[in-house]
Amino acid sequence: MEAQFIDSRSVKGGRGFVSIIINNFNYEKYLRSAIKSALEQSYCYKEVVVVDDGSTDGSMSIIQEFYGLVVLVLKANEGQASAFNAGLAASIGDIVIFLDADDRLLPHAAEKASLMFDTPNVVSVSWPLWVIDERGGRTSAVKPAGKILSGNLLPDIVRRGPLPGPFSPTSGNAWSRDFLRQVAPVREFGDKHGADAYLRNLAPLFGVMKAVDEPLGEYRVHSSNFTPRNSYDDINMGIRRSKQNVELISEYFSKLGIEFNENDWISPETGHGWLLEMKFLHDLISEKIGSSEKLILVDDGLLGVGFLPGYDVVLFLELNGQYAGPPVSDEQAILELERQRIMGVCYMVFPASASWWFSHYSSFSEYLEKNYIKEVIGGVVIYDLR
Repeated sequence: MEAQFIDSRSVKGGRGFVSIIINNFNYEKYLRSAIKSALEQSYCYKEVVVVDDGSTDGSMSIIQEFYGLVVLVLKANEGQASAFNAGLAASIGDIVIFLDADDRLLPHAAEKASLMFDTPNVVSVSWPLWVIDERGGRTSAVKPAGKILSGNLLPDIVRRGPLPGPFSPTSGNAWSRDFLRQVAPVREFGDKHGADAYLRNLAPLFGVMKAVDEPLGEYRVHSSNFTPRNSYDDINMGIRRSKQNVELISEYFSKLGIEFNENDWISPETGHGWLLEMKFLHDLISEKIGSSEKLILVDDGLLGVGFLPGYDVVLFLELNGQYAGPPVSDEQAILELERQRIMGVCYMVFPASASWWFSHYSSFSEYLEKNYIKEVIGGVVIYDLR
């Protein structure tokens, strides 16, 4: 089914004109708030395009409240990438913001983003998002938690392949239309999600990515979020997507005549290599340690207890079941280890990515070597503490 749209614009696009494209599927509960946040932008040179991806709830009644104020695109349910493409076809802006229908933009987002497209080589501008709860109440958290990657990232892509981030979610990015033309149509990742990742992976190949430090929008956390949580299923999904990203970048490198070595992209220091390492780690623990045994997983706060469902996993250091950061000294590490042994811990597992512990905590490492049985498999170190 081809997308159909109603055009209510009365102005033509020009330099700095911003298209805010809202992609919606069954988000009637949040859609009104998203549309209002787009319409209430302080920036005058804008349009709001609402793409309804075959919703079966009351979304249409919400959209009709804004008749004459938005460009409406109606289409069959085909996923996020197809919604992006339909919105692009119906929009005219030189700058494009894709806004998820459960998120909101702050009033000055479009204005601040547009000012940063000050040279032709800028392909994107990104910003963090305040995390809000289901009712729209703002929390103290921002997404992503770390500083957004920006600048000329092409040398890093050549050396390491797809970069793991941190990057902002869909609603935290503005894209140059010139860049979008070169990579459209946006491709599907097989699960009706990940269209933003497609753009994020290709953007460094075409120019400079910029970032704003302050949050310019709000990311809503609710029960229907599509958010990986480092479970085993998420790791497998990440490997599949990472493989697709590798293939995508390889394809475009070949088109652009950029030399690269794909073998460099699977080391543990790369995002793809880390995912492969985590899958190996999960499968190894499942094979070597019974789920009835309590174990310490030294993951530097990256995985969490959900990585091994069915296992009694202790993070190191741990406080009230949460990761509490690395030990301040060898002595603290030894005391915590012995405390956990009294509490029934039988194994301590170090992934290859945690190998820095053995040099940084040399006395702790010597203590482990002296007192417990060690097994090393594929870079993973397992100590039997029984």
